Amino acid sequence: MARFVFLGNSITHHEPNTSIGWLGNYGMAASSADRDYAHLTFGALGASTDTLFIENMYPLEWDSTSLSADINDVAPDIMDADFLVLQFGDNAAFPDNADELSALYDAISSNVTSSTEVFVTSTYWRTQETDALIYQKSSALGAEFIFLGDIFLTQKAKDFPVFDHPGVNIHPKDHQMAEISKRIVDRHEAARDIDLLEGIEFSGTKGVLDQGYLTSTGVSGFKISFEGAESSATNALSIYEVTVDGEIINARILASDSKAAEGTSIEVTDMTAANKIGFFIVKGGASIEDEFVFTRNGTSSVRGAVYDGEIYHSFASRLNADGIEHVVTAHTEKGFMMGFEDTRGGGDRDFQDAVIYIEDFALF
Repeated sequence: MARFVFLGNSITHHEPNTSIGWLGNYGMAASSADRDYAHLTFGALGASTDTLFIENMYPLEWDSTSLSADINDVAPDIMDADFLVLQFGDNAAFPDNADELSALYDAISSNVTSSTEVFVTSTYWRTQETDALIYQKSSALGAEFIFLGDIFLTQKAKDFPVFDHPGVNIHPKDHQMAEISKRIVDRHEAARDIDLLEGIEFSGTKGVLDQGYLTSTGVSGFKISFEGAESSATNALSIYEVTVDGEIINARILASDSKAAEGTSIEVTDMTAANKIGFFIVKGGASIEDEFVFTRNGTSSVRGAVYDGEIYHSFASRLNADGIEHVVTAHTEKGFMMGFEDTRGGGDRDFQDAVIYIEDFALF
């Protein structure tokens, strides 16, 4: 029977409309225990309560005095885990608590077995320097890194439940808890073992995982590095922004020939706050130099004329003419990786017709 273990500072719920003097271990604000992301996650995966272990270890983010003893207490559960989720960092000040947070991850990692499926989340409030450290620890652990930094943007004052304590009110409530759980479950169920360019190790998913990672809020820009391409076509690799209202704007070509761009990089700056980033590949589009214009449903035009060539989007499969995914993504040590398939219907499904790495300026 699979064993589910959740360690972090954001596990427990807090009953609505009650007052507390200090947040303490009330790291989350779900209205009941069965609505926090730990319970939602193991429930969605069909587990029973006797396989669930939850430990809120928030003080270790800034005080390592009891680190050894506290980790020893949970070490048997970590080693016995089939499914391990780590969520730390929101209570750690950077750089003051960087050493404590690093030591915490190292202590946990030393007890993780190779058979355990590990998930490490970013901070909830997108503390970028802390997220960079967490990302490094996640990579060293061979864990799946799950970005949460955009979920806070979905908070609304009227969201149920509303707490008397204003500090609790800014924590994820039922709706945000469900989104955190969904991202963990989706990653667990993601397709794996997809072939890419020779020498590139891939463990990710079809479609764009962590779309919120590609959001310009608080980020000065992105660096795009072209890894290469194995395609008979000369494909243009392009980018646009998606507004909070769903409009596609500022579409432009980054590389008119993704094969010829191998080994080069480009910086994308001056993005509008809160806009999401979408990439698209134009099959045989090396001769196109104009900016594209897109409607909400993905229909494109160049110089006012409808473009009827093959275009495949990262942002959403519904924008593609064939309605299927043409991109795979993963977090890697080199950055956020994207691999594209340039043939209608999925072609040979090798997703190596253009491969890029994306670095968030403020994160890496």
